[in-house]
Amino acid sequence: MDLFLRRVRDQQFLVIAKEDGEEIELGSISVQFDGWHWGIDCGVPMASIESEGYGKDRVDCMRQFKAAWKRFAADETNLTDFIEMKRKRVLGSFAPRSSISTTVLVDCLGPRNFDAPIVLDDGRELITLRDAGQYVMALPTAKQKETHWQTAAGELLSAAERSGILMLAEIAMRRALAHGRSEPPPPRKAARKYRFIR
Repeated sequence: MDLFLRRVRDQQFLVIAKEDGEEIELGSISVQFDGWHWGIDCGVPMASIESEGYGKDRVDCMRQFKAAWKRFAADETNLTDFIEMKRKRVLGSFAPRSSISTTVLVDCLGPRNFDAPIVLDDGRELITLRDAGQYVMALPTAKQKETHWQTAAGELLSAAERSGILMLAEIAMRRALAHGRSEPPPPRKAARKYRFIR
């Protein structure tokens, strides 16, 4: 499999594998707020293999990406599952979020931190994508299937894949946690007093 980069935007690249004329997107390399970042699209469990990291520059990220991909692809089963998952996505038949197993969701979610920790009612904090994924997957199955939790799980996966937008995942989690709660009424302002001058 030959790997090459395809520029998406300035300093944002997709890592593409080409084999027998077919192109498969493996992951991405981009500049984030804290430097160059690389990540393998984790649609299958990769807990035992590093699937993302940081580098000095684009070349260093590509070197690390290739090394991680080589370790992952050394197991023929991993490679077959990954390619099958990618083909299903391209065809639009990727399994709905509700059928993604707990292991896959939690393994996909990396250690990326939210901008501000999400504080739960019991005082615990969800600091990373993985924390949020574990929280969602610990919910009862009936609750996981509710629309607001499906949305939150989808946004968590999107944020993990291809260095997606972390803020959308955070907002979705906060909305799911607040679902069904009545918003407190806005504070009332004191009425202005006017004095008539004649």
